[in-house]
Amino acid sequence: MDKSELLQFARECASKNEDLYELLGIDALTANDPKQVQRGYRKSSLKYHPDKVKVFDADKWQFLERARDTLLDATAREAYDTARSAALQREQARREMDAKKRAMVEDLEARERGASVKKARNENNGMSEEERRRLAESGRRRVLEREKLLREAEERMRKADEARERPKAPAVAPQAAQAEPPAGGETDESREAEIERRLRELQERKAAKKAAKEARRAGGGTLAVPLATPPLVTTDPNQPPQAGTQADEKKDTKSFSFSAPKSTTSAPRVKGDFSSTMARLRAAQAQKDRCKAEEAAKQADAL
Repeated sequence: MDKSELLQFARECASKNEDLYELLGIDALTANDPKQVQRGYRKSSLKYHPDKVKVFDADKWQFLERARDTLLDATAREAYDTARSAALQREQARREMDAKKRAMVEDLEARERGASVKKARNENNGMSEEERRRLAESGRRRVLEREKLLREAEERMRKADEARERPKAPAVAPQAAQAEPPAGGETDESREAEIERRLRELQERKAAKKAAKEARRAGGGTLAVPLATPPLVTTDPNQPPQAGTQADEKKDTKSFSFSAPKSTTSAPRVKGDFSSTMARLRAAQAQKDRCKAEEAAKQADAL
C-alpha cells in the first residue's frame, strides 16, 4: 500500500475508534520499534491464518496486514495517533460533562418528545382553534364570576362588622344632645315651670277624686255630684290667673250641696324634682336609643 492509502486507512480507523495497538497486542509506547510491531503481528496472525482456523476470514486477515503496515510507517502512525487522541479527548470531555448538564439535555430531549406526542394527540382529537378559544373564554368568565361573588361576600361581611361596632361609640350621644338648649328660645327654667305645672294639675285631680269618694261614703249612698275636672291649662304658668275665672269658680262651688275641700296650699316646689325628672327623661331617651341600635344591628345581621 502506498502512503496515501495508509494515511486514509489510519484516519478511518481513528474515526471508528479502532484500536490497532490492541489488535496487534502491543503497547503504544513501544510501537516505535519495528521489531515489536512485527512480533505482535506474527502472534496475532496465528488467530486468523487460514491454516490455523477452520473458517478463514479474508477481510479480517487483510485488515490485520493494513494495521501492521500503518504502525510500521512513521507518518501513518503519527496521523493515526493524532486523530485517535482527538477522538479520545472528545470522548473524555463528554464523560466529564456534569450531571446537571446531562440532566438538562435529557430533559430537553424528553420535552421535545413530549411536545411531539402532545401535538399528535391534539391533532387526533380534531378540536378546532375556534373551539379551544371558546372553551378558554368560558373558563375566564367563570373565574371572573367567582371573583365577583367573593368580593360581594366580603363587602357584606365588612358592613355587618361595621354595623355591630357602630352602636358602641355614640353611647353618650343622647345625653350630649339633651344638654343643648332647645330651639325656639325655650330655656331650662321654662321647661322646669311647665313640668311643675303638670305635676300640680295631677295632684289636684287626684285630690278631687279622693274628696268625691269620701263625700259619697258620708252621704249614705246618696248620689253626689262629681266635681268637674279642671281643664288642662296651656298658657304660661308664670302669668297671674284672671279674677273673673276665680269668681265664677267660687260661685259654682257654693251652689252644690257637697263640695270638695278647698286646697288652700299648692304643692311645694322642691328643688330636686327637676333634676330627678330630667334624670328620668335622660334614662328613657337612652333606653330608646339602645333599642334603636339593637334593632339596627338585628337588621344588619339579617342581611
